[in-house]
Amino acid sequence: MTVSRTIERMVAFVTRVTSHRTLGVGTGALAGMGAFMYSNEGLLPPAVPGWVPVVVLCLAGVYTVVLSTSLSRSIRALLIAFVTAIGTLFLASVLPVWVLPYGRGGADIALVYFLRQALLGTLMALLVIFLGSYFATLFVAGYFDW
Repeated sequence: MTVSRTIERMVAFVTRVTSHRTLGVGTGALAGMGAFMYSNEGLLPPAVPGWVPVVVLCLAGVYTVVLSTSLSRSIRALLIAFVTAIGTLFLASVLPVWVLPYGRGGADIALVYFLRQALLGTLMALLVIFLGSYFATLFVAGYFDW
């Protein structure tokens, strides 16, 4: 059995087991955390290179196409993934305000800063990188009739 045949069987198993909702939530959570890492590079450990969040976002877009069995299922999974990614990004951005011991005035200032970073992550990372990788994969898959 070749490696490509093994990968093909694994993808077929995953597509049979998951629904478009599960696929959308999973890839959306992955994209949301990738967008959070992309918009807050100062929070990354020094050992993690700056291109890792971009790869995470691209993989989320590619997985949405590859693990779907049809175009309609892929589009439904994309819509669910996009909404889930926005929710994950905003939740991960705002949660430190309530977890960390900020004062009353500090929490207001930090909340505005974190929301601005989340908006930047939404516009740049999700709209450009995540959707770009999704549509690029969809284009390549359509061209090769995959």
